[in-house]
Amino acid sequence: MVRNTLVGKVKETIAKLPRHAQKDETVITNALINAFIQVETLWIESVMALENELTQRKKATVGACALYILIKDNILYVANAGDCRAVMGKLRHPAKPASAPPSLIPSPHPSSTAVYEAIPMSLDHNAREEREHARLRKAHPGEDEDIVLCYHGGRACYVKGRLQPSRAFGDIHLKLDDFGPDDEDIAWTPPYVSAIPEVASIALNRLDHFLVLASDGLWDVFENEEVVSLVAGWREEGREGGAIATLLVEAALERVADSLGMSVEELGRVKEGRERRRKHDDITVVVVLLEEERKGECPLEGSQAWEEEISGEVDDFVYPEDEGGAEGGAEGGIEGGGEGRPDLMSLDEGRKEL
Repeated sequence: MVRNTLVGKVKETIAKLPRHAQKDETVITNALINAFIQVETLWIESVMALENELTQRKKATVGACALYILIKDNILYVANAGDCRAVMGKLRHPAKPASAPPSLIPSPHPSSTAVYEAIPMSLDHNAREEREHARLRKAHPGEDEDIVLCYHGGRACYVKGRLQPSRAFGDIHLKLDDFGPDDEDIAWTPPYVSAIPEVASIALNRLDHFLVLASDGLWDVFENEEVVSLVAGWREEGREGGAIATLLVEAALERVADSLGMSVEELGRVKEGRERRRKHDDITVVVVLLEEERKGECPLEGSQAWEEEISGEVDDFVYPEDEGGAEGGAEGGIEGGGEGRPDLMSLDEGRKEL
C-alpha cells in the first residue's frame, strides 16, 4: 500500500507547488513530509473504518517502514521513517590502472581498486538507538521504566515492549488510545510511534557514484563501508544496479548462513515467517547508480519509494527490484558541492542538524 500511494502523493503534492517553489529545498522537504502524513492518515482511516473488531485489532498491529528518494534539480532528497537505511558511495581516489586484463570469472566478493567513502543518507529509527530512546523519554515523561524494553544484551529493543522501529506507517496500536493495555495502572500516552520522516538533502556532484537502499536485514550483517566496497568492486566488473542488489542479498544470506553453521540452501529451506525471521531479518536491497544518470542512461530527475513490512507474517526472502521508478529528464550535469554529511531535517524535532 505505502509504496504506490506514497509515490502518487509526492507527485501530487509537488505538482501543486508554484514553479519557483519547486526549486526551494525547504519547500520540497516539507512536501515530502506532508506526503508521508497524508499516506499515514489514509492508513489510519482504512483501519478504523473496519467494522469487525477482531479484524481491526489485527490490522492495527501491521505497519511498514518506508524509504523514499527524490532527485530534483541536482538535489538528492532521502525521506526515511523506520529502520531502513540509505548509504551513498562517494569516490575519494580513482581506480588504479589495471596491470592485467580482467578475469573472465567474476569474483563473488570483489575489492575495488578505487577508494570510496560510505556516507549515511538516513538515520535509523529503532528503539535501540539512544537518540530515538531519548526522544521517546522526553515525549513521555514518567514512563522511563517501560518506554523502551531491551533484550539480548540490548541488541533488540521495543517501544513499549511492542515494536522495534520507532517511526513507521501504521502500527496504530502504538498511536491511538483505543488499543492501549487493559491494565489501567500501565501508563499509556500515545502516540509512541510516528510516520513523520526525517529528510536529508544534499547537492550531488561527480564524485557521488551510487546509493544503496536496504532494509535492516542487510545492515545487521554488513557495515556501511563493507557494502560500499562490495558495490564499488562489482561496478568495476561492469555489473548493473539490479544485479548488484541481488549479489548483496546473496552475500548477506551467505554471511547469515555461515554464522549459523549451515549452507545457504539449508537456510532457504527454513519455513517462511516466524521461524525464518528467528534466523535473519528481511533483506531487501535497491541500488541506484548515480553515474548512469549523469550519462543520460537513466533520467536524472525522478523518485523512488520503497517499503518494508514490519509486522505480521511477511516473506523474509524479498529479492531486489531494479532501480527504476524515475520520471522526467536530466537538467544539465552534476555540478556543485555536496561534500561532507547531508542536512537532516526533522519536522517533529523542529531543527536542522549536521
